[in-house]
Amino acid sequence: MLWVVPVTMVAFFATAVLWSIIGPLLIPALRGNERLISLTGFFPIELIGVLVPSLVACKIGKVDFRAVFPFRRVAWWRLLLIVGATFGLALVITYLQGWFAQATGLPYPKDVTDLIRAHTPMQWAFMLLAVAFVPAFAEEMVTRGYVQSALVPRLGLVWGILLTAGIFALMHFLPAGIPTYVILGIWLSWVRHRTGSMIGPIAAHATNNTLALLQANLVPEAYWATNIAWVLPLGVVLFGTLGYLSLKDLK
Repeated sequence: MLWVVPVTMVAFFATAVLWSIIGPLLIPALRGNERLISLTGFFPIELIGVLVPSLVACKIGKVDFRAVFPFRRVAWWRLLLIVGATFGLALVITYLQGWFAQATGLPYPKDVTDLIRAHTPMQWAFMLLAVAFVPAFAEEMVTRGYVQSALVPRLGLVWGILLTAGIFALMHFLPAGIPTYVILGIWLSWVRHRTGSMIGPIAAHATNNTLALLQANLVPEAYWATNIAWVLPLGVVLFGTLGYLSLKDLK
């Protein structure tokens, strides 16, 4: 049933192309505004192009939705610790991303960063929904839900998580973001495994996306190099300590 991965990638691009054509016809305000077309496109692309294929695959395969997409309750304090650990990990992978760009000559595309800039409270609210929360939900349902549920029983925990993280990285179609997506994907898969719930990885994914918004809008690039002596150790400590505390005592 892993045919859903290439199908999802095709659906992703097809939905993006269709939205670029249909969106301006449905919403006159989008006409001639490529940035707004791209931003509003997050909704159909993530919900139709990313989420729907895995739901259809589950329906065709007659699998147990609750087993593939478990939404078991997670204690509020554990969720807070998961969010805090993700904040620390985001600090660490920010530096890894920079080092990867220097080593490979693949800088993170500036047009992606420019796309998610916000200037008013309304724009911030829209960005949080379109860039942080909707993608977190849709992408986690596919990767930590459908893909991980299919791979771990067949390949074992280690290879199942590693391959899930790799697929998660490939689905973003950004070679410059490979370190971010692979490392983040491993953490999200581990949270899904330890908690037995989709709630933790969705919350962690939304946290990472929100921090990416904050970084693009509020933190100058020079900040990271200037403050590496304390920001990087802080990220390591937060991730290591809160990550351990958030998932300990789980069976």
